[in-house]
Amino acid sequence: MKEPFLMLNKEIYNHLRNLILAGELKAGEKLPIEIELARKMNISRGTLRSALKQLEKEKLIRRIPREGTFVTGENNSHPTILYVSDSLENAAFHESSPNLLPGVLKRCKELGIICEAVTFNELSHIALDGRWKGIILGDSIRKKCLCTKLKESGLPVVLVGVPLSDPMIGQFAAILTDKHQAWLDGLTHLKRRGCRRIAFLLSKNYETVKARMGVEPEDFESPRELIQFAPDFLNVEEAMEKLLALPEKPDAIYCYADSFAISAYTVLHSRHIAIPEAIAVMGFSGCSAGHLLNPALSTVDFDLAGMGVAAVDLLQKGWGEEIPLIYYPHEVVMRSSTNIFRYNLSNGK
Repeated sequence: MKEPFLMLNKEIYNHLRNLILAGELKAGEKLPIEIELARKMNISRGTLRSALKQLEKEKLIRRIPREGTFVTGENNSHPTILYVSDSLENAAFHESSPNLLPGVLKRCKELGIICEAVTFNELSHIALDGRWKGIILGDSIRKKCLCTKLKESGLPVVLVGVPLSDPMIGQFAAILTDKHQAWLDGLTHLKRRGCRRIAFLLSKNYETVKARMGVEPEDFESPRELIQFAPDFLNVEEAMEKLLALPEKPDAIYCYADSFAISAYTVLHSRHIAIPEAIAVMGFSGCSAGHLLNPALSTVDFDLAGMGVAAVDLLQKGWGEEIPLIYYPHEVVMRSSTNIFRYNLSNGK
């Protein structure tokens, strides 16, 4: 029999965990044998075992060979942070979660705090009660009902790495990057390397770019022909071809995100265009894979892992009536993809 969608994997774990923490399954109580419990829940034994393994890891149950599985009740008051992001299962190119979550997990481990990572869809089925120490959101909230649920829970919530334009800024605590200044700092880096014909490989349209980092069209300081938009980082070929077809090619390409830069590399390599000798490439966001490229990718690094650590510390410390808005420092990281200086004959510099 096919397992219902909402009773798979983490849903089973959350269901059993909720029963234990709510006292419906009491300390010392013996659970039914696996085959019987799986049948009652209409799931496979493999799915059940995965949930039981996690519960045992958190010391909520104890599995004794030849005797059975028992509720321990040892960890009912153990502090737990809920980390929520829709990018948990996305590729490592995603700007946020794959870099942010390790920082959260590292700090939780140091402090002896349990961290449970879920998607927003899974959050819809979790009771937000006193067993949670707080919630860290690694993505913007797209469903109004979830915003209401978080507010009504009364739990402390920290937004991390979302755009300043996010409507939840001011309603929840936030740790952000000043992305507008970060973008300008990356542009300044390219200019200091002598790049004067800087192209921009951006996402979708000006509105998307402005929403993410507050950059206006005039901030690009380049002719319109050097500003190209792509639907997403997997479909940059057309935009790149327009740049490479120009009579006077760009001497640098500044990308919307490191994922766009990685795709730009593919196009440049296929055309046998040397990086950075012919065209320098600059990323933006500090994707964990950038240093592995050949040549290694220069970027503006937001230090998302550090922001994850800061988010856990903020939940630990707490705050008063004034909702915190913290700007976390960024860093321009120069690697091989911009390690060149272009001598400008027009001004002798």
